[in-house]
Amino acid sequence: MRTSIALPAALLVPLLFSCGTTQPSSAQDPASELAVWRGKIDEVDKEIVALLNRRAGYVQQLAPLKKQIGMAVLDPGREEIVRNNLREANQGPLTDQAVTAVYESIMAAMRDLQTR
Repeated sequence: MRTSIALPAALLVPLLFSCGTTQPSSAQDPASELAVWRGKIDEVDKEIVALLNRRAGYVQQLAPLKKQIGMAVLDPGREEIVRNNLREANQGPLTDQAVTAVYESIMAAMRDLQTR
């Protein structure tokens, strides 16, 4: 799993594409195999939430700095940089559009956090 992406905005990307490559045993019945895959997804979901909260902590640290220098919460230029970084980091299977859609929600939540 890739976990060392330099930009905090890209922290989620490694998890979106690292559900693991370990295959369940083909000897398992379909219901058991389904349970194994769902367990893997549940673990990834927990990692995603932890990374989202880590990202939110960074946002909470930068919010006062932005206010101090008179910078608006919404920074369209920075958000475009984030989208570009995501497209560069995306190796699928999700499309760039799907990753961007996920990140639009994340960035909206982070903007909201800065206004509290």
